[in-house]
Amino acid sequence: MSARPHSLRQVAELALAGASLDLALRNFLDEFHLHPRLEMLLEEPPSTGRAIDDCYLAAAADELGSVFFQRVPAWAQLPGRHLPEPWFGFQSPLGRAYALIFTPSAFRERNLFVGEDALKRA
Repeated sequence: MSARPHSLRQVAELALAGASLDLALRNFLDEFHLHPRLEMLLEEPPSTGRAIDDCYLAAAADELGSVFFQRVPAWAQLPGRHLPEPWFGFQSPLGRAYALIFTPSAFRERNLFVGEDALKRA
């Protein structure tokens, strides 16, 4: 990938084109933290075909929008952007306990338990 995605929509489009969603999202976060703009979050990403990824993008829009702009994009609140069952990014009991305690609310609300570093970059 030669350029960083400038929106969460572009992150999903790159994933649909075969790129790693994780890498595309990390590159987006690097760009967002350099030049945060609400427009980067407002356009609804197309479905990636993976509920976890679609919910993760909604949680990212919710968390970033809330923290930086006190605004959550409307698309991030749609019912299809919430998992019906909890999903944990950790398999061990200790990892799951950590995720239950430290996952940001935007992720927790969507049944994604990933820990406090979900959107952090070094």
